[in-house]
Amino acid sequence: MSKTRTKRQHYVPQFWLRNFAISGQKDKVFVFDKNAEDVYISNVGNVASERDFYNLGAGKVSISLEPSLSVLESRASQILEKVTRRKSVGILSSKERIAFAEFIALQMARGTHTRHNLIFMNKQLKSKIKQMGFDPDKTKELFNNDQDAKEIAILSLPSFIEDISPHLLDKTWCLFETTETNPFYFSDNPIALHNEIDMRPYGNLGVAVKGIEIYVPLSSSLLLAILCPSHLEAVAQTYQALSKLDSTQEDYSSIRRLYFHLLSGNALQVHRENVSFLNSLQTRYSERQIFSCLQNFTLVKTMLSRNPMFKTGPRMNFS
Repeated sequence: MSKTRTKRQHYVPQFWLRNFAISGQKDKVFVFDKNAEDVYISNVGNVASERDFYNLGAGKVSISLEPSLSVLESRASQILEKVTRRKSVGILSSKERIAFAEFIALQMARGTHTRHNLIFMNKQLKSKIKQMGFDPDKTKELFNNDQDAKEIAILSLPSFIEDISPHLLDKTWCLFETTETNPFYFSDNPIALHNEIDMRPYGNLGVAVKGIEIYVPLSSSLLLAILCPSHLEAVAQTYQALSKLDSTQEDYSSIRRLYFHLLSGNALQVHRENVSFLNSLQTRYSERQIFSCLQNFTLVKTMLSRNPMFKTGPRMNFS
């Protein structure tokens, strides 16, 4: 950490936001504000950011994590440019893959969603302790204000990156591609998780859980999918089974195409319904702001009207 002056600090880098810019306006994006349910155009310098977001302390003794984060961002920007230009993650070296995994792990925890979740869980714990007849203010493990949540979130980032990035590296990386007229959304909390396996009463969204799917929009037309190896295994088994049958079958052609795209890491063109599903995850995971190169947020409006809980990002609940 280093001493710093007061300034606006981004929790989603501007170089990444520019990949979702309006055509012909490299620094402008359409923004949907979930709180206000309003759409407007903004410069990327003014979104996904807050003043002193990574600063600890005050005045002359203020220190910041931002210089350290800039090192990760600098490497990530070069890798992102390479992947979007070549439309493949198969061309990444081991060092580049490690660096990008660390950047993704950072992005999973650096934003406002982490702090809001800490505050939310802290309030829940205090309520539970009070219901049990104890004084939550005497429980030293709990914090007392938003500044404490900020410090916990900032100071835990290095260990979070170290713990999470290896789990990203042991998975299948592939690219999904869409068209300019049906773009991917982006958000202030862009790393979205999904899992089709029902593991109740346990959770199914851990990065090391079987079946996990991690989605990272890279640009309006490209999205990185980081998939549990079980997905590739299932596709491989289906491909091998179909290859023993009539190879002219449409199912065989489709699964063969998917299998080799997963192996190569080259971009796979996805259907409109796939894009809608992936955009719904961005909507669900976003804390407040959703970004797009087009002024079309019909999906967001529909989701919010059906479930007001989507007005914030996911919250961890204690039963």
